[in-house]
Amino acid sequence: MPRSPGVTAPLLIAAVGLALVGPPVGAAAPDYYRFLDRAGTGAADFTRAHPTWDGRGVVIAVLDTGVDPSVPGLEKTSTGAVKVIEARDFTGEGDVSLEVVTDAVEGDVHVLRTADGVVRGHDHLKVPPADGEALRLGFFREAALQNSEVTDLDRDGRSDGVFAVLAYRRAGDREPVCVVDTDGDGDLANEEARLSYRQDPRWFAFTHPDPKKNQTPVALAATVLLDEDRVSLHFDDGGHGTHVAGIATGFGIASRAGFDGIAPGAQVISLKIGHGALAGGATVAGSMNAAVAYASRWAREHDVPVVMNLSYGIGSEIEGRADMDVDLDAALRGNRLLLASVSAGNDGPGLSTVGTPAAARLAWTAGALLEPANAEALWGGKLGGAKVFSFSSRGGELDKPDGLTPGVAWSTVPPFLDRAVMAGTSMAAPQATGVHALLVSAARAEKLPWTAGKVLRALRTTARPLPGYTSLDQGAGVVRVGAAWEALKRQAKHATGQLIAGWKVETPVPSAPGTDGSGSYWRVGAYLPARDERVSVEVSPIFYDDVSDAQKNRAFDDFDLDTDASWLRVDRGGFALRGEASETLKLALDAKRLTEKVGLHVGHLTAKVAGIEAFRVPVSVIVPSPFADVRTRVYSGALEAGDIARTFVEVPPGATAMVIALETPKGRYGDTWLLPYDPDGRPVAEWEHHASSRDGTVATMVRAGEDLAPGVWELDTYGSFRNAETSHWVMRVTFHAVQIPSVVRYQVPDGGLPRAALTVTSRFDERFRGKVDAVVDAAVRVRPVEVTGSEARETITVGPGTDQLTLLLTLAKETYNRFTDVAVDLLDESGKAVAQGGFGTRFCTLEAAVSPGRYTLRLTGAAARTEDTRGWGFDLREIHRRAAPIALSVEPPSGSEVILYPSVPTRLELSSPTAFAELPDGFHHRMTLTFRTVAGDPWVKLAVPMHRTRD
Repeated sequence: MPRSPGVTAPLLIAAVGLALVGPPVGAAAPDYYRFLDRAGTGAADFTRAHPTWDGRGVVIAVLDTGVDPSVPGLEKTSTGAVKVIEARDFTGEGDVSLEVVTDAVEGDVHVLRTADGVVRGHDHLKVPPADGEALRLGFFREAALQNSEVTDLDRDGRSDGVFAVLAYRRAGDREPVCVVDTDGDGDLANEEARLSYRQDPRWFAFTHPDPKKNQTPVALAATVLLDEDRVSLHFDDGGHGTHVAGIATGFGIASRAGFDGIAPGAQVISLKIGHGALAGGATVAGSMNAAVAYASRWAREHDVPVVMNLSYGIGSEIEGRADMDVDLDAALRGNRLLLASVSAGNDGPGLSTVGTPAAARLAWTAGALLEPANAEALWGGKLGGAKVFSFSSRGGELDKPDGLTPGVAWSTVPPFLDRAVMAGTSMAAPQATGVHALLVSAARAEKLPWTAGKVLRALRTTARPLPGYTSLDQGAGVVRVGAAWEALKRQAKHATGQLIAGWKVETPVPSAPGTDGSGSYWRVGAYLPARDERVSVEVSPIFYDDVSDAQKNRAFDDFDLDTDASWLRVDRGGFALRGEASETLKLALDAKRLTEKVGLHVGHLTAKVAGIEAFRVPVSVIVPSPFADVRTRVYSGALEAGDIARTFVEVPPGATAMVIALETPKGRYGDTWLLPYDPDGRPVAEWEHHASSRDGTVATMVRAGEDLAPGVWELDTYGSFRNAETSHWVMRVTFHAVQIPSVVRYQVPDGGLPRAALTVTSRFDERFRGKVDAVVDAAVRVRPVEVTGSEARETITVGPGTDQLTLLLTLAKETYNRFTDVAVDLLDESGKAVAQGGFGTRFCTLEAAVSPGRYTLRLTGAAARTEDTRGWGFDLREIHRRAAPIALSVEPPSGSEVILYPSVPTRLELSSPTAFAELPDGFHHRMTLTFRTVAGDPWVKLAVPMHRTRD
C-alpha cells in the first residue's frame, strides 16, 4: 500500500495531507524550498552549478497509484519535452474488455451492440478502420470505481455513468486506436481516435455538458491491446502517485517558475500498481513485479537509465526474505540501467520496522527527514534543528534505511484532491529518486562509468549523520548530492566496482533463530554473548548478471575494516575477496561494558575500498530494564519538539498483564505520545496514546493474556514537532500475574439464570484488595479460512443486539512473505465498504459500527509473483460486541471485597441477572474481568471465553 503514516500518525496532524493556500505570488524561487525542499540534499546547489545535469537523459518510473499528466508541474520538463511519456495500469482497474461487434440497423440508425450497451456513430468516425478490420467494443462503467476516491468521472453528480470504448486498426498504417465516448452521449461520431499513450502522449477526460462543471477529476491515458481484447485506461484515483512524481521531477509546480522537484529535467513513465477501489489503494497479484519488469524492459529497449520510485510497501516479518525483496534485488542485479529508491515505511519510531520491499539489499531505502523550514512553513512548527520524522521506519536486523531525505512536501495532485501537502517516507523516496537521477544525468553528461551500486555507495559514503540519532534511525545520514558526485568520480578507477552490484552481508539474528540479517541485532532479554563467543559475519560479492565467469575470477578487492564502539571488536584490520569467494569475519562484544547502562547501544563494523564504504554492519544491543525483583518502574524525562525517548522493558516470567501510564508531571508542561512496540517490532495500536497537560489526558495501555507477548517491549515517548516548549513526561510500567482459567464454564439451572465459578490466583508477591467487575460483552467465533485464488469472501452475519464488529485476522509469516499487499474490505449488501484495512504486518484488525444484517469480508491477496497459484489461508476471529453488555454479580469468599494473596487460589461466584442469548454454532460468549483497587482505579483487565456446560 502507499507509504502513508499509520498508527503513529497523530504527529502528522491527522494524516497525510493538508489543504493550504498557494505559495505567495511573486515569491523568489528559493522560497519554494519551504514547500518542496531542494536545498536540504544539495540538489538546488547542484543544478544551479550544473543546469544541464538536472535529470536530463534519465527516466523516472513511478510505481504507484498512477500519475496525472494534466497537472501543472507534470506537463513539461525543463527542456520543454513532454514530462509523462508512458502511462500503464498493471492493476486491471481501468481495463475495458472488448468483443467483436458487427453493424446493425435499428430504426434507420446504424449501431453497435453488446450485452453491456449500444453505441452509434461508428459509420461516421473521424478516423476510419482499415478495410476488413474488425470492430471491438466495450464499456467502462463508473460503478467499477465503487469504494475508490473518485467515483464520478464526468462530474454529473452520479456514479452510474457508462462510456463506450471502440477499438480497431486504423486505415493506412493499421495502428491500433480507440475511440472513447468521453461525453457519454452514446455517439462516437464527434470523438477522437486515439493511439496508445506511449505513441501519442495526449491525455483525455470524461466531460460534462455544462462548461461550468466541466472540471475533470482525473486525466486518462489509453493503451490499446487488441491482441488481448482490451483497452487499458490509466488514471490516478488515489493522488499519491501524482504527488510523488512532482517531488521527484516536477517542473513549474502550480504554474510557478522555480517551483520544481528534485530532477526537473527527467521524464516520467507512470506504472500503476495500486488499485484505487481496494482498501488503501492496494496492489493486486503480480502488479508490482509486472511494473518492475516493464521498467527494466523499457530501459533496455530505449537504452536509457530508469530510476524506479517505489513509495509502496508493507511491514516485514522475515526481514529481507519476502518474495518482493528477492525479486527486486534480482531485477536490479539483472539490468545495469535500472535503479530503485524505496520508502522505508511509516511504522517508526520503533526499531526493526523497515518494511518490504524496502528490505531489498540493492535498492536505496529512504528514511524521512523534517527540516525546520518545512516544519514552520507547512505546520507552524518551531524546530531547533533537523529531525528524523518519528513515523520513519527504523532498522534493526537490517542495515537499513540507507539515508535520509525530506519526508514532507507541497507537490502536484490530481484535480479531485484539495490537499497538496503530504508527509511520509513516501515523500522521502522520490527525493532520493530525484537525487539518483541527478547523479546519473551528470555521469552520462561527463561520460563517467557508473552503476546503481556505485551511486548507492557514493551516497552512503558522503551522507551527513544527524546528531542525536543512531544509524538505525537514519542510515548513513542526510544525503548530499554534491559530495556524492565527488565520491562517484573517485570510484571511476575502481574496476571491480563496475562488476559488483553490492555485497551480501549475513549475520545470525538471535531473536529469530534460523534467520540472517545484514545487521547484528541483540534483542534477547538480558543475555549477551561472552567475550569468547564470536559473532559471525559472512561477506560475499553480488555480481551483475552480465558479468562473465572470467571477469568474476579476475575480480579482486581489499577492504579496510574498522569499528567505532569501545565494546565492539573485529578479528582483523582488513581482508580481501577474489572472485565469488566469501569471507567470514568474527565480532566480539564486551558484555560488561554494555550492561553498565540500560537502553540501546549501537556500534558498527565498516568496510571500505579505497575510502568508499563497501558495506557496514550495524551491531545493536538492547539492554532492557529488568523486572525480576520489582513489579513497577518509573521513567521520566523531557523532550524538545520532535524528539523521542526509548524505554525497553522485559516481560518477567509469569506475567499476565502489563499496565503503562504516561502523564505530565504536576505543574509542568507536556504534550507527548505513547508509541509501543511488541518484541518483534510491530506497532501496537490499541491504546490511549496522548498525554497532555493542557487537556489533562493520560496515555494508557494494558496488554494482557495472549496479547502480552514475552520478550523485550519498546515503549517510545514522542514530543510532537509542533510543541512550542519542552515537554516533560513520567511513565509508570507495572506488571501483574493474575492466573485465571483459559475457559469459564457456566450452567443454566432449570428455569434459572446463568451461573459460574471462577478461580483466580495472584502469581506475584503482591496482594490485591478491591473489587472485580465482570461483564459479558461480546460473542466470539474463531476459525481458520482456506483460500484458493487471490480473493477470499466470507459472510459475516450480525445479529440483533450487536452494534460493533471487530475482526482480527492473522497470516502465517511464510504466507505473509508471499504478498505485496492483502487488502481487507468489509462490504455491506450493496457492495459499499463500511470498513477498510490491510495487512501492514501479518496481523490485521478491522473495526466497524454495524447494524443487524449480512456483510461480506473480502480479502484480496496480491501475491508478488503471478505464477504463485498456491492456496493460502488465515485465521479469523470475529468479535460481535453487545450494545448492552450484561453485568454479572461477583461474590468473593467472604465480605464484599475481593482479596488475592500471593499464590492462594481464590474462588469467585458469578451470576447473571438475565439470560444469555443463544448463539449460532461456533460462537461463544466473552466475559471481561476488570480488577479495581479500593480507590476504583483499574488494576488489571482480562478477557476469557465462556462456554455452557449442559447436564
